[in-house]
Amino acid sequence: MSNIEIFQSVEEYQHMFVGVDMDAIQLKRGNFINRHQVMVLPNLWVGYRNTQNAVSHHACNEPDHYYLIIPFDAVELYVDGKLIIDNKLFFISPNEETFSWFPHYSETLTFCFNTTAMKQHFDADEIAKINIQARALRNGDLPLHKLNEFKRFVRHYFKKLSLKSGDMSPVEKQQFEFMFFNALRELFSDILCSNASMSVNTRRDTVSRAIEYIGEYSDQRALPITELAKASCCSIRTLEYAFKSMLGVLPKSYLTHRKVNEVRQTILSGSFDSLTGVFEHFNITHPGRFSAQYSQQFGESPSVSLKRVTGNN
Repeated sequence: MSNIEIFQSVEEYQHMFVGVDMDAIQLKRGNFINRHQVMVLPNLWVGYRNTQNAVSHHACNEPDHYYLIIPFDAVELYVDGKLIIDNKLFFISPNEETFSWFPHYSETLTFCFNTTAMKQHFDADEIAKINIQARALRNGDLPLHKLNEFKRFVRHYFKKLSLKSGDMSPVEKQQFEFMFFNALRELFSDILCSNASMSVNTRRDTVSRAIEYIGEYSDQRALPITELAKASCCSIRTLEYAFKSMLGVLPKSYLTHRKVNEVRQTILSGSFDSLTGVFEHFNITHPGRFSAQYSQQFGESPSVSLKRVTGNN
C-alpha cells in the first residue's frame, strides 16, 4: 500500500504513469495540486485522486486492462471520440481511447484490473457480455439498478483498504479482491442475467468461427462441444445461444446433421460398396442409432441409399 502522494505540477503527476500511453494538460492557471493514493493488490489496482486544478487527459487503454472510474463530481469523458453524458460510472474496455476533463476539486476512485483477473471471477460468456455492453453502460443506455449501492460500497471499501496500510497478509489481499469482484458482479447483474445482450453481429461471428473450425476438423471422432466453444472464443452457453438464435438448432444437433449429410454424400459417391466400410471410415460406433438419425433426416435408411448406388437387391 502507498501513502498519499502530492504532485504540484502536471508534469510531475504525469511521470507517475510509467509505461502508460497518457497525456495530461493543466487547463487553468494557478497552482496544480493533485493528491493521489494508490493501493496495489495482486490482481487489482485501486487509486484515489483529488485534483485542485482543472486538468484534461488523453489516454489509450492497454490491450489487456479494464478501468472502472467512479467520479464524485462533474467529470466529462470522451471515449473513442464520443462524449459520455451520464457521468455516474465510466467503464473502459481494453484498447479504447479516452479523453477526459476533470474540473476544479474533482474527486474520483479508479479501479484497474487485467483480463486474467476478469477470467478468475467471470466466465467467457459473462466477459463477452460486459465487453459488448461497455459503451452502452457509459452512455446510460442500460440501467444499473445497483449503481448507488456499488458507489457506497467502493467508498467504504477504499476506507477499509486505506486503514490496513501495509499490514495485509496474502489471505487478506485475496479477501479484498474477492469483495471487489463480487460487488462488480452484483453491479453488472442486469447484464449478466440475459443472453439477449449479445448483438446479432456477435452471434453471427460466433457461429461463423464455429462452422469454420468444424470444417477444418479432420478427426472423424465426435467433436466435443467444449473444444468447439474454446475454438469459438466463448463459453458453451454462449455457443448454444448463438446457434439457437442464428440457425435454430443447438451445436450438437448441427454437428449430427452435418455428419449425417457427409455420410450420405459419401454413400452416393460410390466410394464404398458396404455400409461397414462407410461406418468404419466415419468412426460410427453405434450403427443402429446412426441409421435411425439418417432415416429421420432423409426418409430412407443408409442401406437403401447404398442399394440405389450399387444396384444390389
